[in-house]
Amino acid sequence: MIAAVQQDRQPLMASPAQPAEHRMQIYAVYGAMIVIPALCIAGGQAGLLKLVFPVLSLISGSFLLWRSKPAFVGLVFWLWFLTPFLGRIADFQSGWTPSSPVELAPYITAGLAGLPLLTSLRILGNRRSLPYVCALVSILYGLILGLVSLPLFDVLRALLNWIVPVLFGLFLYDNRELYPEFRRVIEKSFLA
Repeated sequence: MIAAVQQDRQPLMASPAQPAEHRMQIYAVYGAMIVIPALCIAGGQAGLLKLVFPVLSLISGSFLLWRSKPAFVGLVFWLWFLTPFLGRIADFQSGWTPSSPVELAPYITAGLAGLPLLTSLRILGNRRSLPYVCALVSILYGLILGLVSLPLFDVLRALLNWIVPVLFGLFLYDNRELYPEFRRVIEKSFLA
């Protein structure tokens, strides 16, 4: 019981193998993701979030994907939780828009998980990844049918809704050796 409590008190992204400088960079990225939107909201300029937040999420996600995959997973979960709130605040302070660019942030960031998969396409030949392959083929089939019969914007929005979770799940599967760290980060994201 005591060991479980002490393990729970570890910093969010700390790993014994990571040097202190490495951890500080990760904390700086998380700090920027908190401070910049907070300053925009506090300054009454939440409308800037429509431009700044997707770009900030893309840059932060790219850095964390390169630096620490568990930190990247944590960022993606937090973006899915907090982006609707930030989108509503941006709409409240600058006027409502039907499709807010702020709400693209989690899609863009989670979609980054597909980039490392391009270097390891061999995983698609693995029998255990067959459900992901079937899902990707089905999405491709739906995309082709949608492009023929529906408006382009609706097809692209549906493509984002379907392909990003599959790519993110395939990323988690491909990096399953990091499962204990992923589990800790996901638990902290849901419980914090």
